[in-house]
Amino acid sequence: METMQDHLDKNAKPGVSYNVQDVTYFTEKETKQYICDFHVHMRHDNIDTTGIMTATIPNDFSRVERSQ
Repeated sequence: METMQDHLDKNAKPGVSYNVQDVTYFTEKETKQYICDFHVHMRHDNIDTTGIMTATIPNDFSRVERSQ
């Protein structure tokens, strides 16, 4: 969750805030990475919504590759 939160904070457009609420993941042993579904709360101006973001994160937590 911390890796995704850092990624969103660093890449957020001005005025947009994200709060990662929880994560569901499984380990892909062959590729040494986690396949994750994050529930994320987003706020921007009059928009206040919660959605799902899907990402792949390597076992060393070095980067986030969002797929949705």
